[in-house]
Amino acid sequence: MSDAAMGFLHVGMKVDDVERATRADDLVLDGLRLVSEYRSEQVDFAFFAGDDLGGELAQLVHFKQPRHEDAVLPGYRTKDGGRS
Repeated sequence: MSDAAMGFLHVGMKVDDVERATRADDLVLDGLRLVSEYRSEQVDFAFFAGDDLGGELAQLVHFKQPRHEDAVLPGYRTKDGGRS
């Protein structure tokens, strides 16, 4: 992958409880390390890096409220390219 950030940057997996999932010993045993996390009333997520991921990130995410098709987190780009 080039330095231009084309292609996949992370793979997200939905979980029921990000807090519990981030403490899982299996993640550490598999060589993953927590690099970033975010908590809010709407969503919790955590990003992990590891040598076996080829420079990509694994994301664990829990949506606490029903998601709307057009929902965007503050600061992220909307479908039409604007910022929320």
